[in-house]
Amino acid sequence: MHQAVLAADVLGFLEADKALDEALARAADNPFAARVAAPLQTHSRRFWYRFQSGTGLAESAANHVALIGAILERDEERAGHEADRLMSLLRLQAQAAAMR
Repeated sequence: MHQAVLAADVLGFLEADKALDEALARAADNPFAARVAAPLQTHSRRFWYRFQSGTGLAESAANHVALIGAILERDEERAGHEADRLMSLLRLQAQAAAMR
């Protein structure tokens, strides 16, 4: 994700985002939850590409990297907080897109 931001590579960012989603699904070891979440993740990526890819790459990547850092540090509370922040960002972006 970091390299995608430096290169302004939106498609590279989306590939990294999908890889993160897949890694989290494997780590959760809950195929039922992963199957439920996968379509939402796909739609979220499509939404983000359509409405935010021109301006939101650095902010979105920073939120993802914060989540990854919390997970790698095994800080469950912070990971939950970072996941909530990421979902709040997407929600705000969806609201802004709806108002256009």
